[in-house]
Amino acid sequence: MTFIINQYYVNSKNYYSPTVFRSRFAIYRKKPYAELLSGDIAGKLSGRFIEISVYSLTYNEFLRFQNLGDSQDTLLKYLKYGGLPYLKHLPLEDEIVFEYLKNIYSTIVFRDIINRYSIRNTLFLEQLVFFLASNTGSLFSAKKISDFLKSQQVNMAPNQVQVYIKHLINAFLIHQVKRYDIEGKRLFEIGEKYYFENLGIRNALWGYRLQDMGKLMENIVHNVSAL
Repeated sequence: MTFIINQYYVNSKNYYSPTVFRSRFAIYRKKPYAELLSGDIAGKLSGRFIEISVYSLTYNEFLRFQNLGDSQDTLLKYLKYGGLPYLKHLPLEDEIVFEYLKNIYSTIVFRDIINRYSIRNTLFLEQLVFFLASNTGSLFSAKKISDFLKSQQVNMAPNQVQVYIKHLINAFLIHQVKRYDIEGKRLFEIGEKYYFENLGIRNALWGYRLQDMGKLMENIVHNVSAL
């Protein structure tokens, strides 16, 4: 989710529903701009603006939202269900939470990816998300993904894989982490890792498995370090 602080439009009659107002700045929600993704902002808004990205709740925030104490059980709940704030209004039960998260996922995929980019190969997009879910935190390239999906009877060139991955990143469904040579202080040309913005969505799609605990913990560590 992205909030936009725009100084130029503070007094514009085109805006409505101010949610925050301090000094000369305000945060507004406007219908034509409510559908914007992060990369669209500069081309659509004039004047000066600041982009503020809002991510899923951290573990500590999850505890406060749910009024829970820190324990192994609550950590496992967080790893399973993720940190979407609306979970506060739901019983933390698999059937209910995962159904809600699947609906959130469908909204993201159809509104922010398929409709926005006129995606036709929805089967490939679904297979790609499942592949990333099953290989959370693994190091691979677009060619490796293409080769795997080809073995699943889904043919897609590596450059098209990269395009689809970019769409998933722009929709804040996943994060990409490139390999970095610390000694040489340069990025490697191939090989990246991908993490889910919300583990609950990942688990709702792929399933919550105890053998994936290492992947889930690595995903959480990445999300916290990226804040």
